[in-house]
Amino acid sequence: MFGTNVAELFEIDVTGKLASELTEDKFNSTHDIPFYKNIAENFHLSRTSGTLHWQGRAYRKATFIELPLSDNDERATHMISMLISD
Repeated sequence: MFGTNVAELFEIDVTGKLASELTEDKFNSTHDIPFYKNIAENFHLSRTSGTLHWQGRAYRKATFIELPLSDNDERATHMISMLISD
């Protein structure tokens, strides 16, 4: 679920929405869905850094940290995502 800081950074209000509720203009399903699926299925921790180039704002830097969580020790059932921006 997204919070207000994400809305401020991305300039799109996604507060309270799940990633599955986002449309293509807010979320790149071609790349993002396989990325998150890999993290969830393999319990991988992830740290990625770059710019918001997909929004035409390559001047804005961001780092994302993804931490899969499980409530059954068999598969990731939740994920905590942290966003650090300049």
